[in-house]
Formats: sequence, structure tokens, C-alpha cells
Amino acid sequence: MKHFNLIFLATLVSCGIGGAKSPLNFAVNIEEPVRAEEVNFEVLKERVLPKCLGCHKDWTSEEVVNRFTKESNPEQSRLYTTILDGTMPKNSPSLSPILKEITRNYIQNIVYNPPVEEPLPDDLKVDFNMLNEKVFKISCLPCHSARALKDEASLQRWVNKADPEQSKLLLSVTSGKMPKQRNLLTPNQVEMIRRYVKSFGPK
Repeated sequence: MKHFNLIFLATLVSCGIGGAKSPLNFAVNIEEPVRAEEVNFEVLKERVLPKCLGCHKDWTSEEVVNRFTKESNPEQSRLYTTILDGTMPKNSPSLSPILKEITRNYIQNIVYNPPVEEPLPDDLKVDFNMLNEKVFKISCLPCHSARALKDEASLQRWVNKADPEQSKLLLSVTSGKMPKQRNLLTPNQVEMIRRYVKSFGPK
């Protein structure tokens, strides 16, 4: 029996369980914190996003991930609030305190540079397909499901055809209420919405 115990102990040490200098170290999964100012997208991508890719398969670029953030404001960013309250990741354990803090620091470090836009041509007509590609898919679908914006008929309930300038679709973005938990629309995106709702007005 004593001989067996010695063999078992030697096996544990060789596997890295009993020896600090073993080549196999089962402590490699212990999470290490990252200095707040050093958290960038590469850190987020390596440490946090693997927990998200099961559902969010397109979260491979900073541009896409930042659709869920509001510059330097974690508490107003969907990316952070949903993991803080345990809503995300779905069907998985909540993220550890360290991973939550990494996410928070990433958003805190974001410096948003609005795109430089040329004014829209005066004669540009905005239809549903253009609005879908240039506005909804980029700025609205992170919160609103694709089903809610799947066709023009579902969108028209937000359009006031009698007084287009009072359309909920337009007022929600000009007031800053939408999009929630991310950066505001660009001037061109707002103008596209304005032209779209006005197309339903009195001729």
C-alpha cells in the first residue's frame, strides 16, 4: 500500500498538481487583472469576446462591437450593462469580476471619432432599403430585433404621415433618446431618416 501511495504521489507531481516547477501547470486558467489604461480591443478580444462568440458570431471587429457601446460611458453601454446584470452571455455562467472590469475599462478608454461626412446630395431620395443598410443595421439592430425592422410595413407605425416632422421615428433620434446605450447617429443618418419620413407626407 505504501508503494502504491508513492507511485500516486509521483504521478501527481509529474502532472503539475503537486510540483510548482512542473511543465504542466493547472493554474493557467487563473485570471489575471489588466491595468485599466492598458485595456484595448485586443485585450477585450482575447479575454472577453470568446465568451460572446457563441451567439454573436460577427463580434470579430472593433467597429461591430462598438455598436453596443457609448463612448467613455460604460454605465450607458449595452455591452457592459448586459454582462453586469447577468443577461449576457445567454445560457452561460456570468462573467467573472475581472472580465467585467476589463469590459468596463475598455469602454472607458474608447475615444470615438465621428466619421467625416460629405453632405447628402440634395436630390438623394431615401427609401426603406437604403435606410435599412445605412442606419438600421448599423445603429438600431443591436437593440431592436431584425424581426421588428424586417419590412417597411412594420416601420410605418413610427411614421406620422399627416405631419412627418412629428414622426416618432425622427423625434426619437433628434431628441437623443435613440439609439439607447450607444453613440448618437451621425448627421447624415438623421437626415436620411428625415427624408424618409417626409416621403410619406402630403404631396
